[in-house]
Amino acid sequence: MLAAKTLYAYDKSTGKIKYTIDNPTPAQINSIASRGIDCHVDLAGKSIVGSYVSQNTHTGQTIGVRPIRTMNVSLSNTTLVANGTDVVTLFDIAPGATVEIPNDNFKFIATESDNSIEFTANGISSVDVSKNYIRFVMSGYGYYDGIGVISLIAEEL
Repeated sequence: MLAAKTLYAYDKSTGKIKYTIDNPTPAQINSIASRGIDCHVDLAGKSIVGSYVSQNTHTGQTIGVRPIRTMNVSLSNTTLVANGTDVVTLFDIAPGATVEIPNDNFKFIATESDNSIEFTANGISSVDVSKNYIRFVMSGYGYYDGIGVISLIAEEL
């Protein structure tokens, strides 16, 4: 007897699984693929909660269904002195992961050789309550999205 299979339809940008079809027929697989829906066929019985379709980073070929990972990054400090010279560094960002600052035009995509960002408080007043922090959002293929906050504090004179 052949092993049971499942088709995993997934989001191409995140790898997150949208839905599954158990024991898909070749016609179903072709129909889904012809509609531009990204899919991967694998053994049945894999948990889809907290899972994503993993890919070979070089070829883009799907490999299998894996648990979604937590992005582990390091932050040199959680506070930043608003004096224009203090720096907080976010480092160990996974290659391909994106860091964005909402309501700003800032977007960073990490690579193997460039996987850190330096934040400064140039032009930001810590007295303005609406700007007493820098909030950033991290996302990446196969990772849970993460939010980070760096508090801005006034320079002591």
